[in-house]
Amino acid sequence: MNTSIKLFEPECDLKTIKAKKYSPNKRYFGNGEAFRMILDFLREKDDFICTNEITIYLMGTKKYDTSDKLLKNKIQQSILQTLTSQHEKGLLRKKYISDRSILWTIA
Repeated sequence: MNTSIKLFEPECDLKTIKAKKYSPNKRYFGNGEAFRMILDFLREKDDFICTNEITIYLMGTKKYDTSDKLLKNKIQQSILQTLTSQHEKGLLRKKYISDRSILWTIA
């Protein structure tokens, strides 16, 4: 890599180039797995359920540590993306109970 840069830009100071940071994209669920698990849970409850309750259920089912707040936050963000996506497709309904709390049910 350094040789390639020097070949095209000989006067380039390589020390000024910062390394690109990569963050591993951890997948907590397989393709479609989270939504299938969410549907199973919502069918059992037959009522509006909060995002936090769904997260705890899915974490427990997958045997993730529910006391790990950082992990729980990351998984909840993933679940919220799934819920929102399915809501936009018309498969789920949502109801806001506050700025930070959303309830979900099957449409």
